[in-house]
Amino acid sequence: MVHKWNVKQIRENKRYIESRLKNHHISGEEKEKLRLSLITNVSLLCASDSLFHTKLGYAINDLLSKKFSVCRERKYAQMESDMFLKSNDYIDEEYINFLFKIAQNLSADVNSSDSDIEFSKISLSEEDMIKISESFYQHLGDNEILTHAKKTLNGDTLQFQESSITGYEDAKGLNLGDWVFNKSYCIITNSHDLYTLQALNHEVMHTVDFYECDKLPSEKYYGFQEIPTYTIDYLFIDYLDELGFDNVEIQKLRDKKFTYLQDLAKLTILKIKTEVTKAKGLKAMKNMTAKDIMESVSVETMKHLLELESGVIAYGLQSQIKNNKEIGISNLKQFMKQALSKDKKPDFSDIGLTDEMLLELSSELGAYSRETIYSENIGKPKL
Repeated sequence: MVHKWNVKQIRENKRYIESRLKNHHISGEEKEKLRLSLITNVSLLCASDSLFHTKLGYAINDLLSKKFSVCRERKYAQMESDMFLKSNDYIDEEYINFLFKIAQNLSADVNSSDSDIEFSKISLSEEDMIKISESFYQHLGDNEILTHAKKTLNGDTLQFQESSITGYEDAKGLNLGDWVFNKSYCIITNSHDLYTLQALNHEVMHTVDFYECDKLPSEKYYGFQEIPTYTIDYLFIDYLDELGFDNVEIQKLRDKKFTYLQDLAKLTILKIKTEVTKAKGLKAMKNMTAKDIMESVSVETMKHLLELESGVIAYGLQSQIKNNKEIGISNLKQFMKQALSKDKKPDFSDIGLTDEMLLELSSELGAYSRETIYSENIGKPKL
């Protein structure tokens, strides 16, 4: 049975958190956890179309032509932006050059987009998808990761829905953490295809990461949260292949995974050039330096650079797991259990990935993508 959220309980949690936030004597850490959890519970109610499920809420919303709900949503969106996109993370010119080189390596010379990929329908129920995801985590062979995954797969914090996620319309899946009640929620938009199954497995890995270590945005170098999920994405695609799913659909998943990184790299480079031009002029953009980038780009663009590095790190970790599962899983768990310091450049050599190795891997990923995206040869080498 696929559980539905207890909307009544979520409303009660929201009211409890709001009352706690009125206490002016709480610590900074507690306030951060409360605000993060408030955002989560508001998002859950919004996603389940329950935030304004009161007669007064409906009446006000209708009278103001939906402006009431938009205003409320904007309030919490601003709170979320303030917590996640205002950053004092360490960055220097050397690190900027490194990140920009990764983006260049990943930027494939192909005219493609992940939106071009359409998946065929499959006859899998939501219960079937849950069973397949659980079997994957069993296959992974780590009891701690499996235990965390089963909290979501067999609990009451997972919900499928047919429509897009309110407030996150472009997202196939969404993960939301509640630090106060120690719960990690998943929402999956079910389009009845293999991509839905991968989205489920991806979001479940976010919950595993949540339960592994209490990492607050203010205390950690923010931007690497996709490393565990991307690692699992690579492995899960091969697992589905082993289960005998259609080769064409499997290849679509691979293409979509790499096309996304390609698109993000190209978009990020374009945004950097645009932001430098806007801040310093066309001449500065044509002779762009790391200092120009540091002084010009937005925090959001910097996060995109970090996400690109995350994709390369994940590719390295999945290779480790394939070559030596014990060492690879150990390195993945080591990463999840640590909060990267905000005061220095992130260093991943302790999990077997030096900067030199990451640059090599980014070139390998770029070359792989250029050779395989939209290829008619389904039997291309797999990761």
